[in-house]
Amino acid sequence: MGQHTKSLVLRLGLKSENRCWYCGSDFADEWDSVHVEHQFPKSRGGTNDFDNLVLACRRCNSTKGDKDLEEYRVYAAKKEAGIPKFSGEQLDWLEVQGFEFPEIEGHVFFGEWPKGQERGEQDGED
Repeated sequence: MGQHTKSLVLRLGLKSENRCWYCGSDFADEWDSVHVEHQFPKSRGGTNDFDNLVLACRRCNSTKGDKDLEEYRVYAAKKEAGIPKFSGEQLDWLEVQGFEFPEIEGHVFFGEWPKGQERGEQDGED
């Protein structure tokens, strides 16, 4: 939790039901592995405003690094779709070869789902 107060961490926990805002893993007894995460990184001009902070597990915080929320969303969607990470040169080569990646749907993080709704449920579906 670093330099953040217990009060702040508890308030942030309410945003995502004391789970990682990104993947939904339950912190339960692992509060020592909780990270206060900047959705828009401080290294890129993000602030310590409450609206920019969420709780993240060590894995998500580490994987996200200094990506902003939308960059991390694209990364997570590609990973979920099984699309490997390529360098710019590799992507250029694949494009020249005529390779086309499958369309990927936008990734929705745990903290974005309405409370009480299971992941994957859509309003109006039976």
